[in-house]
Amino acid sequence: MANEVKLHEKLTGKILQAFNDNVPGDERIDVMLQPLPGQALVVTDKRVIIIKSGFGSTGGAFGASLKSFQFEHITSVDLRVSLLGGHIQITVPGSRELSSTESIQMAQSENALTFSTPHKAVMPVVASMIRERINTSRIVSGQQDTEPVLQPNIGDELQRLVDMVQQGFLTRDEFEIAKKKILEP
Repeated sequence: MANEVKLHEKLTGKILQAFNDNVPGDERIDVMLQPLPGQALVVTDKRVIIIKSGFGSTGGAFGASLKSFQFEHITSVDLRVSLLGGHIQITVPGSRELSSTESIQMAQSENALTFSTPHKAVMPVVASMIRERINTSRIVSGQQDTEPVLQPNIGDELQRLVDMVQQGFLTRDEFEIAKKKILEP
């Protein structure tokens, strides 16, 4: 199939070693990509992991750094796609969001990674998967029920969701989950 995206790639070198040292065998691996040398993105059933090695990383010349983000702690997933590639950034409380003009810092940031043209098709799929898991983890943990008890107009809430889909902030699946939550008594 021409439209099928590859979500699993072989990790190599220090990236593979950091993965093996930090990801237990009981975690289901749904995404394992090495979009550029010295960088990897792993999505498990529990978290998102960014691994970096080499001089541009916090792991230094001889090691690798691994940053883990539990779904329930992620506040946003920023995906930027350009002509030659792009970046994906995971934001959690206390992390700094970088703008797309800070590309050198983006490469060094522990919560972002860059990718080249061959990964342009797969990264939107991965970002959507992460967003869906964030929403699911919030529903399961009851975080959505901790919001103030103001009863918004259902029509206004549904329109807000439609707008978010049109602007690319929600996928259709995320929309359906949110819509169901709004319409349930």
